[in-house]
Amino acid sequence: MVTFDFTVKDRRVAHFETLLAMLHRQEDFSPAQEEELIEKLRASGPGVHRVVLTSRPGTFTVDLRPMEDRGSEIIMDAAGTPDQRQHPHQPGGDRGWILTQLSRIRRGGAGDSVLLDESGQIISTITAPLVLLEGANVHVSDHPLLTPSLMLDEVVAHLLEHGLQLIHYPAGFTMPPLRRGEVWVLNPLSGLCKVSGWLEYGSIVTPRPLPQRIPPTHLEVEAWRWEQATDLS
Repeated sequence: MVTFDFTVKDRRVAHFETLLAMLHRQEDFSPAQEEELIEKLRASGPGVHRVVLTSRPGTFTVDLRPMEDRGSEIIMDAAGTPDQRQHPHQPGGDRGWILTQLSRIRRGGAGDSVLLDESGQIISTITAPLVLLEGANVHVSDHPLLTPSLMLDEVVAHLLEHGLQLIHYPAGFTMPPLRRGEVWVLNPLSGLCKVSGWLEYGSIVTPRPLPQRIPPTHLEVEAWRWEQATDLS
């Protein structure tokens, strides 16, 4: 079983081809199911909706819910959450645990938290991968426990087209580099969000602005995502 949380906006879905490829790879999604999924998403009508898509062998469900706007920036818990997932390579396989941790983190004043492996390396956030921008470089985590992402490859490819250079972190991130640059969270539900503050010991530490900025900004990349989105009308 896999579960994907994402947004449908005016019958458009960003990274839809990636979603279909992951469904085919993870669940042997049939062409008939693909057509049925398109019809269900098309029926969402105008406006912005949250989609919870759960697929099991031979069947799937689509739950459309109201979508609340969380903005384009996020406060990140820097203390971190130890990774207790049982199915890290299965999208949505630990959804209950993730939602429980998010509820705890949000009560503490942050919107998400960095996810820590046994050695303290940062895999991602609880909900999504992150990228670090510093100078002309985009840094990504290649941690072996990183959950497959709908957004990561396409967003990174777009940044490379703008002249940035890719730097890999095979064992994940540590906090010092993240504090030095601009950090984005790549969540297909809430979109591309910039970390506007790190919650540390009850206080919010604001990241230093980049000394030099190579376009695009996180808002420009988020706009690009929807320009490229698949229209299911």
